[in-house]
Amino acid sequence: MKIIKLFVIHILLLSSFQTFAEELRITTADVSTPENTDKTIELTLNQYNSSNYTRTFAILGGADANKFTLAGNKLTFIATAFEARSDATYRVNIKATVSSSFWFGKSETTKKTIAVTVEKFRITTADVSTPENRTILIKLTTNQDFNKDVDVIFSITNADQFEIGIINNRHLFFNYTDFEAREDHTYSVEITARRTDTGETTTKTITVTVTDLDDEAPTNIQINDAATDINGLLLLTMTRVSDL
Repeated sequence: MKIIKLFVIHILLLSSFQTFAEELRITTADVSTPENTDKTIELTLNQYNSSNYTRTFAILGGADANKFTLAGNKLTFIATAFEARSDATYRVNIKATVSSSFWFGKSETTKKTIAVTVEKFRITTADVSTPENRTILIKLTTNQDFNKDVDVIFSITNADQFEIGIINNRHLFFNYTDFEAREDHTYSVEITARRTDTGETTTKTITVTVTDLDDEAPTNIQINDAATDINGLLLLTMTRVSDL
């Protein structure tokens, strides 16, 4: 009789816990990927991630289901050209099921639609700023840099104050410039990146903003009670420097 009571209490506690527990969700976010590149996506859940639970995933279908494969919790989007269609976002419906020997044959399920957006080849280097009179090195990057099979060559046009590295053309140098050199303290250069495998090119304008170091000598120094010696040199008895 005691064993039966303990069993009933266990079931009631389990039922109560499941009632108030957070709802099961697939937490994998939508992603983007460069064109013509496979993208592997890890499917994750908000709970039940210990070894006490069995988690399975399945593709439920959808218009783009044929662009995806699934192995365990690894969802792979098959490499696709950006120009394959006008809508570059592909969607797939995923179902997750969680079970446990503690649940006496019961299981929980949840569903989510995951979207993958295919991107064209592009330069990802951001604009930068630098204090005046400093030469800086800017690393040139693209959204294909993770792909070891893709080699990219960079070149520049309208190279005002800029140079491409001779040994490594992924290095863009901005030559030291004084803040007061001109009224417009923003310098721009157009970068072109070319994939050596396909010949595809993309361009981007990168901007460097030069900031002031406030290095001009002060002009508002006030001298009081001054006198000169026999050689005409100034003798100071008190000084006050303001607004330095």
